[in-house]
Amino acid sequence: MTASTTKNDDVSGFAPIGGAGPVPFVVLTFAISWAIWLGGWAMAGRPATLANPGMSAAGYLGTFGPGIAAAVLSRRAGRAAAGAWAQGFLRWNIGWRATAVVALVLPLALLAATLLFQFTPKMPAGQAARASMAYVALFPVSVLLAVVAGLLGRGPLGEEGGWRGYLLPRLLARTDALAASAVIGVTWIAWQLPILVLFADARDGVSLAGYLAIGTPRLIAISYIATTVWRWSRGSLVACIWLQGMVLALSGMAFVPSGWVSGWNVASGLVPFTIVLCAVAAGLALIQKRRSGAY
Repeated sequence: MTASTTKNDDVSGFAPIGGAGPVPFVVLTFAISWAIWLGGWAMAGRPATLANPGMSAAGYLGTFGPGIAAAVLSRRAGRAAAGAWAQGFLRWNIGWRATAVVALVLPLALLAATLLFQFTPKMPAGQAARASMAYVALFPVSVLLAVVAGLLGRGPLGEEGGWRGYLLPRLLARTDALAASAVIGVTWIAWQLPILVLFADARDGVSLAGYLAIGTPRLIAISYIATTVWRWSRGSLVACIWLQGMVLALSGMAFVPSGWVSGWNVASGLVPFTIVLCAVAAGLALIQKRRSGAY
């Protein structure tokens, strides 16, 4: 069932206006980002870590590839298409449902998972009684950090204008939300390949094959959550940037081996965090299935 035949009216009026299709966008995005990343890596002396200052700068600049590609293709399609694309960055009234997903559902789901998986915070000697404060602080701190990460973190500001602002509406014009999100998730992980191949610290020290096995469903889940937020906020890229900022903020706080202890034999927080994201995405899919009869 395509987007045009569902009962979803959250994005009526936000169909793509002109511009190239998904394939030219993906090709241009890869070309821009990979040129920046690989060129920066060569100019920085081929470092083995993203912590290298020159590579860190190139890594950040490369994340603007999707947004730049979207801006270029929208402008080439004419003033109306460019204006429609830019409007996504100006929709600050995102509605209570999108706000709830970002500010309540994600952090609370993660908090519940830390308890379910029996993760306990590492505390200095003699301060074990204060461990409960780490759980309490996880919620309000993550909400605040999400705003900072959305604006300054590696990814949200540069990517969302492309993934959600350009690619998503064009995919939704052809297929349903679940399929569109899967396409974006797979494209997203493939786009990161130069960084993942060159830098072990970009994949938390996990093998490339292991990271791809975990990271692909993780990004598909994030993409579906973002698709839901985009639809419920009536095409707001502000909401999507905030969402990705929340994911970045939470990924740096929860299940991190340096800050948490667990009986689970995990070298990083990738697996439990991916489980949480998939659970949230599945819950949102069921809600939308009940509401509209389509995912």
